Amino acid sequence: MSGKEIGGDTVGEVQTGDTVGEKIAGTGFEPVLDITQDQIEADLNVTENDLINARDHAKDFTLEETRQIMTKVLGVHLKDPNFPVVIVDKIKAFLGNEDIFEHPENYTDLIFEMKAEAALITGNSPYAEVRAVVDNTDDMTMPCSTIRVWVIGLLFVVALAFINQLFSIRQPQIVVTANVVQLLCFPVAKAAEAILPDWGFTLFGTRHSLNPGKFSPKEHMLITIMASVGWDYPYTDDIIWSQYLPQYFNQSYAGHFGYQILVALSTNLIGYGIAGVCRRFLVYPAYCVWPASLVTIALNGAFHTDKNIAVPGPFKKIFTISRLRFFLYAFIAMFVYFWFPNYIFQALSIFNWMTWIAPNNVNLGIWYANSYYTGYLPINSNRVFDHFGELYNISHAINEKGLFDGPKYEAYSPAYLSSGYATVYLFFFAIYAAVISYTYLYHRHEIAMGFRNLFNSFRKKEDRNNDHDYTDVHNRLMAKYPEVPEWWYLLALCFAVCLGCAGIAGWQTYTTVGVVFYGILLCLIFVVPVGIIKAITGIEITLNVLAEFIGGSWAGGNALDMNYFKAFG
Repeated sequence: MSGKEIGGDTVGEVQTGDTVGEKIAGTGFEPVLDITQDQIEADLNVTENDLINARDHAKDFTLEETRQIMTKVLGVHLKDPNFPVVIVDKIKAFLGNEDIFEHPENYTDLIFEMKAEAALITGNSPYAEVRAVVDNTDDMTMPCSTIRVWVIGLLFVVALAFINQLFSIRQPQIVVTANVVQLLCFPVAKAAEAILPDWGFTLFGTRHSLNPGKFSPKEHMLITIMASVGWDYPYTDDIIWSQYLPQYFNQSYAGHFGYQILVALSTNLIGYGIAGVCRRFLVYPAYCVWPASLVTIALNGAFHTDKNIAVPGPFKKIFTISRLRFFLYAFIAMFVYFWFPNYIFQALSIFNWMTWIAPNNVNLGIWYANSYYTGYLPINSNRVFDHFGELYNISHAINEKGLFDGPKYEAYSPAYLSSGYATVYLFFFAIYAAVISYTYLYHRHEIAMGFRNLFNSFRKKEDRNNDHDYTDVHNRLMAKYPEVPEWWYLLALCFAVCLGCAGIAGWQTYTTVGVVFYGILLCLIFVVPVGIIKAITGIEITLNVLAEFIGGSWAGGNALDMNYFKAFG
């Protein structure tokens, strides 16, 4: 039976039993949809194209298959803040009413929506934001790891690392992020595409050419990933400066290249190794959206699409402007505005207009009440001050080994924080407890599924339980490529431990190598809860405050030891 025509479009054939378009046995009933296409799109949070694709796929589902799919969907997305609540309610109504499966002819609208949602989830992402920017198809023949990618990518990474390192200790600090490389590498790569000859060689059955053809989206994304990894300096950079500079610890050995490379590689590789092991918790599940990455993917797609889809905008207008042109206009506007608060009228950035908007703000309240003497300090600063309101001189409170000196400290001054900095610390104390409780209450089932999937991966292929596999469309696409085994990441983790122990023990750091293992333990406790929150909401929760308080309690009076607790934690 054909579906009901709505607005000139056929909604699709409605399956009410185990066959499509047949009358319900013994009733002579042909189901007709009473719901409009606009209502379906609103209920399922889909576009017209999404619904068309899902409609074609939904024809293949039986009612029982739909129930099985929706049962899994409800188990995964019941408490997912990104999954539409209206769909969760409809799934509950669908699964909780046994009469639907006994008399499907009475529930044609709901059955159609559930089959469309099942088709949407199995053939694409369950999230509209992901569907808008991430393809559900893949071209395995598209060039990716090419010579021009590695040349262009490495040049940009070296440039970014140099610029950010150079200005990290200067005011004003200039930070160039990976998005700048994503923008600038495109014209460079297109120039290489137009100029370079198609010269190459064959290695292990694969031809590598200077110019393999059109600059592809995969090449563009690989350069962006390289920049994302290499643009920032390691956390140990701050520790090394605090050790080396005479106004802090005045430890000249911190300038030794061997010491710097050991501790830097150790902290970075620990994160890399743990991240690889946690892929089944933080990458494979469909609910791990990683909102910040969607922006990068959308920008990448804007460079490589020829389509310019009209979209509704403010004031009930339809906008047909291309994304690149819109970016150009926004860039010009930002460039012009920048001159006012930073050069022409600098008072825009310092006068207290915030108090007019939020007179009950906690940060402002602390400052105006002069709590903890914050009224004598800048309202928002991450610096530490002495009782004269000057920057704290740490050399006046430590001995020649860099350890805390009580009499010198008492003769000098306590340390004072600004109201903004104090508020940040109060926030962290509250959020660490909330992270553990939140992930247990709302995501313990997903974490358990990740552990089952991880343990299942260590079994032989013939002994694996496929019920623990992630089967969304993007996992199915990635399954066609060889997977990096877990033991590679574990090997990187062991190598990082060796480097860290060598760096700590090889110089007079007055620190035990136990901080390396402490850092791994702290990461293992928090990486999944913190990672899930970042993957779902885009909010990053760092562990440096917790690590420094544990380190300060463990090794009281040894500030350098505490710094390493922060670095490895």
